[in-house]
Amino acid sequence: MDKKILWQKVRPVLLEILLYLAAFIVILASYIICKPQFVLFERRGVLGQAIIAVSAVVIFCVGFYLKQKDKLTHRNLIILFIALGFVLRLGYMLYTPYEVRQHDTFTNNNDGHHYYAYLIYSEWKLPDSNAYQFYHPPLNPFIQALFMHFYEWIASIFHIEIFTEADPYCRALYGSNQILATLYSFMTMIVACKTIELLDIKGFSRVLACAFIALFPRFIQLSGQLNNDMLTVLLSFFALYFTLKWWKKKSFFTIICLAISIGLAMMSKLSGATICVTTAVIFIMEFIKSIKSKNLKNISILCSQYIVFLLICTPLGLWFQVYAHNRFGQELGFVFSNLNKNLYVGDYNFLDRFFPFIVPTSEMFGSIFCRPFDNYNLFNYAIRSSMFGEFNYWQSEQFAIASIILAYIAVIMLTVSTIYYFYKSRKQDLDKKIFLGTLFLGQALSYIYFNVTMPYGCTMDFRYIVPIVLALAGFIGLSDSKLAENEKTKKFVPFFRFGIFALLVATSLFYTVAI
Repeated sequence: MDKKILWQKVRPVLLEILLYLAAFIVILASYIICKPQFVLFERRGVLGQAIIAVSAVVIFCVGFYLKQKDKLTHRNLIILFIALGFVLRLGYMLYTPYEVRQHDTFTNNNDGHHYYAYLIYSEWKLPDSNAYQFYHPPLNPFIQALFMHFYEWIASIFHIEIFTEADPYCRALYGSNQILATLYSFMTMIVACKTIELLDIKGFSRVLACAFIALFPRFIQLSGQLNNDMLTVLLSFFALYFTLKWWKKKSFFTIICLAISIGLAMMSKLSGATICVTTAVIFIMEFIKSIKSKNLKNISILCSQYIVFLLICTPLGLWFQVYAHNRFGQELGFVFSNLNKNLYVGDYNFLDRFFPFIVPTSEMFGSIFCRPFDNYNLFNYAIRSSMFGEFNYWQSEQFAIASIILAYIAVIMLTVSTIYYFYKSRKQDLDKKIFLGTLFLGQALSYIYFNVTMPYGCTMDFRYIVPIVLALAGFIGLSDSKLAENEKTKKFVPFFRFGIFALLVATSLFYTVAI
């Protein structure tokens, strides 16, 4: 291969790696500088919020300058939104203590995500049982344990005190893994925007889709959380990106990357397999297409790629399931289900649980934030937990209320515009509709199934279907583009865009003020 052609292929990959490295350095430096300063302020985390506010003003000024110089292209707009998304993620992590808004991480019985990583960090061994969170595959705690050793070395250089007698299990050291969570969230944003580009969404519609990804509120909260959710989401987004890339050009390298991504996603959390619905549908379609073509060469190449995929993905994704079955008698697909009985919502009827807008007003409007011990309607819970998770905040209620109202308006607008897009593009964009449609349906159906088989307040959390955000962003971009094509519907485009941006502004302001 010609060196120039090789360099053209390698250069974007190297630049992306450098971007991730630069982001990691900024996150690490910010953590080292800001986190120890908690004790110097009356309110913990105010420094992180100040960083968000100042950085947002700087980004706005850069955008204004580019506009004045007539250089505010769609590409530059996307870069500015990515920068703002990074700042929000970084700021949230900096103002959120590592003990706050976590899932199944710190437990009195030492069987949560923290102790899983601590065991590997201190003894280099897997847990001796599959109690509570120990049933999960070990990729996330293994990476966290390695990072704990790395940060221990960094702390020794900068004389940061991380070991105390009051903290025998190194919780403070484990908290440094918030750096990784923020990096994962940033990388997810980049990979998702690259996937939007692969979908060939053009113009301002691409800006709208990428802005939705960059500022989607749950990504901000995930950037400070220490369990295995964010790593699983990142690897799932990589898998979706490589699925689409392979569909466009079926190379061995791409399918190897796809197999590694899915395998590692399942090695982080078995539910990472839910994104295989999209991949499987595309694999089956391409196999049927090759059979119909009767081209033996294409059939043999496709079959060999599928074999390579299985040889890589299957052992990566399932080795721990075999290990846990042999060691603990753990069933394949096991999910910890010995939950608090007060979270049980199976006593409510099917309509109240799964249909929107027909439940009592107390369920829809009885609280600003999610109440896992009281709420039972899946749609209502998904909307709120997609923005705020399952947690309460203070001094930000006004932005939270605005976000909820705008979220319901955005859902209605997106539903109507997506139906219009499907109707108007009946003979167009089949590949885009299959990719986004199977992703949306795969996530939605797995979410419903999970809540049918495990009817608890905590299982309604949006964190179980975060990859659906890519489908929503894709439909936002495609719907916006389709609306703008027709003179009759073009007048609705400003309202559609305003609705999406108003929601993103409200949630961004919420995460600037909330604590």
